[in-house]
Amino acid sequence: MILLITMISRDVLERTISELERTADTIESTTKQLLLNTSIIHERSEPFDYYYWESQPDESLQRRALRDYQRWYVAAHQLVNEFLPEKEDEFAKSYDGGDPEGVLGFIQLTCYTSQGNKQKIR
Repeated sequence: MILLITMISRDVLERTISELERTADTIESTTKQLLLNTSIIHERSEPFDYYYWESQPDESLQRRALRDYQRWYVAAHQLVNEFLPEKEDEFAKSYDGGDPEGVLGFIQLTCYTSQGNKQKIR
């Protein structure tokens, strides 16, 4: 799926974008399933409640989501660099950017969760 973009035709670009959209849908579905299948641990330490993801997620789902997302990101990043260079920093930060709320944070289960509520994931 990795492309070297140099004067890409409109048809190739449209097919590539369609493929990236399908892959993104799959990644989203896999990641949602991972999050729904992973328990949220609750600990109380006065005066706060702490919620975090269990340390033993479904490794098969997690690996698939991570591998697919990394491949998707490389291909999509090339398109962003070529056609939307002003959005490159924002796009790169959404990958991880050291932010636990980046996409990798959700797949690696380092993102924050609150109140143990998985209903918002759907």
